[in-house]
Amino acid sequence: MSTYSIFAGLMALALTISIPAYSAPSAVEIMERSQTALRPKGITADVSLTVIEPSNERRVLKLGVWSKLQDNAQHSSIKTKFLAPADLRDTVFLQIEGQGASDASWVFLPALRKVRRLPSTEKRNAFFGTDFNYGDVLPPAVEPFKHGLLGEETIDGARCWMVESTSLNRKTSDELGYHRRVSWIDASSYVDRKIEYFDEKGLKLRVQTASAPIAVGTNGTWVMQRREMVQQTTGRKTLLEYQRVQYTPDLSEQLFYARSLQDAQ
Repeated sequence: MSTYSIFAGLMALALTISIPAYSAPSAVEIMERSQTALRPKGITADVSLTVIEPSNERRVLKLGVWSKLQDNAQHSSIKTKFLAPADLRDTVFLQIEGQGASDASWVFLPALRKVRRLPSTEKRNAFFGTDFNYGDVLPPAVEPFKHGLLGEETIDGARCWMVESTSLNRKTSDELGYHRRVSWIDASSYVDRKIEYFDEKGLKLRVQTASAPIAVGTNGTWVMQRREMVQQTTGRKTLLEYQRVQYTPDLSEQLFYARSLQDAQ
């Protein structure tokens, strides 16, 4: 063997040892980073929800939104106040993520002048008559699911990891209204581009698509300005759009106290 061949072989071996092979993040790491990417330190926004029937009949809901990252930098608090239509005007919804074993939600009903705490089973129900559920207001926690990486696909020009998340227990499935979901997570920003929801028998229930991401703040967090949720059995859909997003990292903690809902009028 020539001196050159021996030298080339040693160099190749050295490079193999010193340069670690590239490996993609695990499915759990992807979902954890996605959770972080969708939690700005604080925002205020104007939002519209347009419910579109298969007949093309439409109902438009207008609301103001306040969202704040909690001090633990893991959970968020979000409050929404309805501005229109008239039958929902001044209704206020509050969700505090990670209260004890689960999230906590309250609603202020102006007709009754009463603040009511919602049971955890309410998460599976329609959010004020739309195709989004109460449980869709904030991303579900990573822990109650088993996550697996299915592969990669491109959506709107973005390379995405496909992650399958399967509920670990009946309680989670019953609360959220689905047993399994597949998420397309942008490999660059870690925002979700698409989510499909399935029941225990594998029937596809709903499909959510998200687009028009904007960076909010300086810590790598984002808001998806457009989300669409489509019911697979009826074809009805709801379009969620942010008309205005303002970065407000110093929102007062008192804004998210349940007792403040009645004062939001």
